[in-house]
Amino acid sequence: MNKQRELWIDAAKGFSIIFVVMGHSGDAAANHYLSWFRMPLFFMLSGLVFKPVDACRYLGWAAKRTKGLMTPYAAYGMLIATVLLLFSFNVRGFAENIARLLYGGLSLTGPYGVFWFITCLLFTQLLFGFIVRYPMRTQLLLITAAYSLSHLISLTSLSTFNLPWNIDVSLLAVTYYAVGYYGKKAIPALIRHRLTLP
Repeated sequence: MNKQRELWIDAAKGFSIIFVVMGHSGDAAANHYLSWFRMPLFFMLSGLVFKPVDACRYLGWAAKRTKGLMTPYAAYGMLIATVLLLFSFNVRGFAENIARLLYGGLSLTGPYGVFWFITCLLFTQLLFGFIVRYPMRTQLLLITAAYSLSHLISLTSLSTFNLPWNIDVSLLAVTYYAVGYYGKKAIPALIRHRLTLP
């Protein structure tokens, strides 16, 4: 028997996407305040539906996750680069766009601006999928270390360096991902409780 889909998760993801669009609409104040929670919310919701993988199956699972996210990343990235080439006939610009796609991170601007999220989500999933093989205490230590390292990077000269695939952001995002995963039972129960209140 299939497990009933939690519709509120889909609704929350939808609101998170709407908040991203609103934040990028040009209103600086809206972007400032919405940025506090829109992406943490999305990572938390992603962690909520994460299914752990056995250590012996990790490499196959990681390859499947990478293919699932990087195939559309590469396909749409190449499509955009090709369209830009057809309109500009700028071969050097085309090569630069391909290089930016390969490196990712903060180099993804303009029409590629939203692409950062794909590699960030992928690395967050791969990192968390690796972490959950360990006992709970080790998991919490590794997540705390990743969280601390992300803040350390932001406070040093590394913050001005464009790390590939937004790895530094993934180190922070894995914390929100973990909140969703560890709250897999408590969060839905709290939502259902709130919905049943008069």
